[in-house]
Amino acid sequence: MRRSASLLVLLLLTSSVFAVEPLDRAPRRERMQHFILMADHLTDADRADLAAKGVELQQALTSGRVVARVSDPSRIAGDARFSLEPFTVTEKIQRSALRETARAKTYAQLNVLFHRDATFDEARQIIAAAGGTLLDPLETSFGPMQTVEAFIPTATVRALASDDSVLTLAGPVRFKMKSDNARSAEQAHVTELYSAPYGLSGEGVVVSLYELAEAQDTHPEFQGRLILHASGGTTGDKMHATHVSGTIGAAGINPDAKGMAPKVTIHQYRASGTASAWLRSKADNLAPLNVVADNNSWGYVLGWQDEGGAGYPVWNGFGDYYGGYDLTLAAPIDQITREKGVLFVHSAGNDGDLPDFTDWVQHRH
Repeated sequence: MRRSASLLVLLLLTSSVFAVEPLDRAPRRERMQHFILMADHLTDADRADLAAKGVELQQALTSGRVVARVSDPSRIAGDARFSLEPFTVTEKIQRSALRETARAKTYAQLNVLFHRDATFDEARQIIAAAGGTLLDPLETSFGPMQTVEAFIPTATVRALASDDSVLTLAGPVRFKMKSDNARSAEQAHVTELYSAPYGLSGEGVVVSLYELAEAQDTHPEFQGRLILHASGGTTGDKMHATHVSGTIGAAGINPDAKGMAPKVTIHQYRASGTASAWLRSKADNLAPLNVVADNNSWGYVLGWQDEGGAGYPVWNGFGDYYGGYDLTLAAPIDQITREKGVLFVHSAGNDGDLPDFTDWVQHRH
């Protein structure tokens, strides 16, 4: 009964919150409109034909759908290969954004993702027109995936989503971070890779890892190959960071502690602060160092969410988060790996052992 009542409250809130008209704001420069293009399979010839008809393919979605910027929809009307659907507010507002607006507060903290053709100045104007403010008022550029973090009046969320420049709205990441690791050398047949005829050691290869604290770069197993770009963190997290770094690249002075790539160069950063901060760090810092792979042996206690720093977890009611990552994490990582050529390896979590309320003894639904 409590779950049904909660659902009713959510529906009432979202219905009343989103019953608003599109924002009135000064007209910006003329631009083509965004649609969802449906196509079973796009060949190179199809893409060329679409480009000739003024269709710019921008963002792949699921089930053969693509976000497209279209100058004249009538130019592809009747073509059996394609169809266009409006990019509706329902498509744009993610469930995490609905949950954030249903908290019944005046302002909702949201991640606003803009289309690739929007500029940061335009994004800032659109946020202001919605009565919102940037989370960081000194921000001067997008985060990965054209993302802006902002406080938006709950009453104007739907109007903001109706702006053609907005790709999607998602709620903030408030998951509790947790370190993870697993023994995988045997499953990956690493010992065989050390040996002839392969003789792989990681020599000349550069990798990185993000951890919750700094590793012990002075440990003799690293032989000066572990370079820190981080400081601080708890003792336990420092031990975990050192352990993971050793799993990757310990030299094998102690044969039982030999890493998977014992001669690799490792750059270590901290996954601290906001999600956008460490995502921006990945986007800006790794490619110039020639990093080929980035390890993240940590994740979030998925399914449970810290309710605005209240100190207790709230079950968000969606079991599909287990072993997964939120849109605001997965989509930027995908974009960075496409554009920068870095392979990102993320822990899927050890959530089979949860809930573990060692820290979060009190919890709510």
